[in-house]
Amino acid sequence: MKKNYSINVKKKALITFAFSASALLASAQFQPPFLPAPCEIYASEVISYNPQKCKDGSTILSAFTNSENALGIPTDSDQPGPVNYVSLGFGGDITLKLSAPLADGKGYDFEIVETTYNNICARYPEKAEVFVSQDGCNFVCLGIACHNGLFDLSGTGLDWIQYVKIHDVSPITHHYNGQANANGYDVDGIRCLNGIQVENPVLNEELLAGAPRTSMNYVPSNPQTIAENRRNPDNATGFPEGGNGSPVTFTSLGFGGEITLVFDYVVFDQEGPDLFVTETSGAANYPERAQFFGSSCGIDWIELTSTEDGITLEQDGWIDFNGNLYALKYLRIVDRSRRSQFGGGADGYDVDGVVSLNQNNCNGLTDETFRLSAVEYGVRDEILVAELAPNPFTQEIRLTMPAKEEADVVRVVIQTLEGRVVEDLQISTPADVSVQQTIYLEHLPSGLYMVDMQSSEGRIVQKIVKQ
Repeated sequence: MKKNYSINVKKKALITFAFSASALLASAQFQPPFLPAPCEIYASEVISYNPQKCKDGSTILSAFTNSENALGIPTDSDQPGPVNYVSLGFGGDITLKLSAPLADGKGYDFEIVETTYNNICARYPEKAEVFVSQDGCNFVCLGIACHNGLFDLSGTGLDWIQYVKIHDVSPITHHYNGQANANGYDVDGIRCLNGIQVENPVLNEELLAGAPRTSMNYVPSNPQTIAENRRNPDNATGFPEGGNGSPVTFTSLGFGGEITLVFDYVVFDQEGPDLFVTETSGAANYPERAQFFGSSCGIDWIELTSTEDGITLEQDGWIDFNGNLYALKYLRIVDRSRRSQFGGGADGYDVDGVVSLNQNNCNGLTDETFRLSAVEYGVRDEILVAELAPNPFTQEIRLTMPAKEEADVVRVVIQTLEGRVVEDLQISTPADVSVQQTIYLEHLPSGLYMVDMQSSEGRIVQKIVKQ
């Protein structure tokens, strides 16, 4: 009896469960509420495709350079047959636009599907850095994939994306099972996992474009000799303020100290200088020097040896990635000043700020910008015949010039980084009278501008920032 009773209970429980499950499915139209709705977002458009060479330096065969193979639902086949992917080559990249905005969901949001007939990463390490963006201009780094890669938007600062950039970082020195013509990362497509499609998405306005917003690993080498107000790492973040007095607007590293500045959006390598570093010094002959290292995702670091002054930079100047670094999110600055060249109280390299010269990564520098930059690079910011304050400013800026023995006229030209003139003024300076002239700039949009001032005595170019 006990055995038969047990069987009857199990049958009754099974019938009850079946009935409950059927009712639940019917009420949800066969879609249980605890399961995510199917995600049907995929790559629908190729924005750019820049293939590079095979391992042996040969050109990738045309059969593997059809970028449209990265569009649509991934085939997800690692078996030889019809080519279902596009090859990037070693160092190549592709930027894809998704069919709809993809929002952060629970768990991994999407997968990069890569085709490799030998699917052991250690034996065939085809790898790629993955960057994502809302507008196709400003990208954040998600990480590195070896073959297929799973990615989550959580923690990136972007609650949705619509662009994915994939950059090959496969080690070219690997043997790849003896295949000399190995062609790097092969993109089959993008598979949506737990991501959520959003309607009418709003662009993120909290992340900062063009300058680092945060810092990390600030290690002054001799903190006991550096004044406390010079040891605030936040002073090295944001746009440079150009101040050389009070209040302190810079961070001192000390002799041999370092700091790492963190950009919200990566700065991509483009033609010409990529970054400009503003350093604060009390005199032009202060040989304060720094060495720079960059990383795109915080994993691999590259020394940036192409600066305005050579391998290291003395005071202000530009840094050019020069093809050695594809993108930069982290910039490590290490003081390389020689203590023996300074008197007591010196505290090494003083970081006021760093800006991207590539604007929003969609437009490079123009010829006019190169001309204007070349002028600034030839002039020390610390040798001033005029002062512009406040900097940054919101509505207006004040030009102050010391008294001169003879009357003169100063021409003030304000330009955007693209070289477009937004103000062209003539200011008279009477003899033996100091000059204070207010320049009203409330009509200008926020951003970085170059001010070119010329008189009979000389010329000076300064950076100003409108907030």
